[in-house]
Amino acid sequence: MMGLWAAYEMQKRFVQRKTLLYFLPLIVASFFFTLLALSNKITFGSLVLVEFSGGFWNIFNMFRSTGRFFWPVHYFIIFVILAILIKRNSQIMAASLLILGLTLQLIDLSSVYYSHRQARGNPAFHWNPALPVWENPLQSEFWATQAAQYKHITLLPPIACGEPPAPYQGFAYWAGRHGLSINTGQVARFDVERTAAYCQDLFEELRTGVIKSDTIYVVHPLYLSDFQNNAQYPVSCREIDGFMTCVQGEH
Repeated sequence: MMGLWAAYEMQKRFVQRKTLLYFLPLIVASFFFTLLALSNKITFGSLVLVEFSGGFWNIFNMFRSTGRFFWPVHYFIIFVILAILIKRNSQIMAASLLILGLTLQLIDLSSVYYSHRQARGNPAFHWNPALPVWENPLQSEFWATQAAQYKHITLLPPIACGEPPAPYQGFAYWAGRHGLSINTGQVARFDVERTAAYCQDLFEELRTGVIKSDTIYVVHPLYLSDFQNNAQYPVSCREIDGFMTCVQGEH
């Protein structure tokens, strides 16, 4: 709405050349950001309109969710609209337009504000599946008392190597709280070849029975018998919080 009003003000009197030159760097940057946002694959919903590949166009492959490049352009457009409304109208008219725009925005987003407020203010509030309340599945005293004895936690296999034995979030949180390393997680970008090599090495250790004394293993049931039978050293495994947890020696 404010954009339409700003366009109406612009058609009455266009921006002065001096103002355009002043904002030229932002205009040029916005133009290139828009090209990056479009990328080499332009879509409309699930429909691919234009796609370029090979050579120079492969440079766009390094970006994920290229639409984010339009964020600064969006902010610049909002800034221009607000500037035009403020500069081209009296204080009362400009204030009225801004208050009206803000009011409509608050009404439009009121349901979102409400759900966020409820989800953050009440841990038991769980009716909105988009805002779940996370509960740490690791409740056993083992995790609090045994952490200092180990340096690493290994999910066998991690999510990058196959079906994991457990959701990684609880173990990642626990490892972070106690200063352990962990072999799983979720990342936006990763080296496919190095990840494949790691998975191969991990399964080779399983086959040859390499069990590290400073590591807690969370083992998928499919690999539990191989883990126990191939181990070079005595291992103990027991179910803790529903996950098969193994270490060298006793625990």
